[in-house]
Amino acid sequence: MARYYRSMEDGMSQKGTVNESSLFGDNTKGHGSYKYAEALKRYTFKSNGGSTTGRWSFNDALSFVREVQIQDPMNPQRKFMRDLRDAVIRKLSLDQKDIVKNLGIYSAIRTPLDFYHGVDAFIELRTNDGELKIVTMDATLNKEKLDTERIKANVLIGEVPEHIDHPQEYKDFIDRIADQIVLCFKGSSH
Repeated sequence: MARYYRSMEDGMSQKGTVNESSLFGDNTKGHGSYKYAEALKRYTFKSNGGSTTGRWSFNDALSFVREVQIQDPMNPQRKFMRDLRDAVIRKLSLDQKDIVKNLGIYSAIRTPLDFYHGVDAFIELRTNDGELKIVTMDATLNKEKLDTERIKANVLIGEVPEHIDHPQEYKDFIDRIADQIVLCFKGSSH
C-alpha cells in the first residue's frame, strides 16, 4: 500500500511539474540550458559562502533566475506568460514606450527559487522612479494547496482552462490572475 501511495504522489508531482513547465517554460532543459548549468556552479558557491550545499537566499535565487532565462522576459514565447503579461500591461495602463524595458515575466521552474521558496515564476515592474516591484507566482494542480494558507508565493495559479477549446474561460482566467498581480503591485513594497 505504501508503494502505491508513493507512486501516486510521484505521479502527481510529475504531472504538476509538467503543468508548470507548460505554462512557464523550463530553463534547465533544452536550448540555452547551458546557461543554467554554468550559473548554478557560480551561484551555489557564492550563495553559500564558498560551500556547494545549503539554502539560497530569496534575492540570490531571484538574481539567478534573471540570469538563466532562456526566453525574453519582455517578450515571452510561452502563450500563458505572454497573455498574462499583456493583461497586466492593459490593467496597469502602462505607456507603450516603457513596456519593453519595465515589465518582465520570468520562469523559475526547477531553480533554487522554486525549490527553496515555492516560486514557479515572477513578474517584475520597474517604475518610472526606479522602484522594482516583484509579484511571485506558484502554479499547482494540488487542490489541497489551493485551499491552504501555507502558500509561499503572492499569487497561486490553479488549473488553466484550455485556450483553444475554451477561449472565453481562458481569457477570464488570465484576467483574474492579472487582477491579483496588479493588486499585489499596488500594495507592494519590494
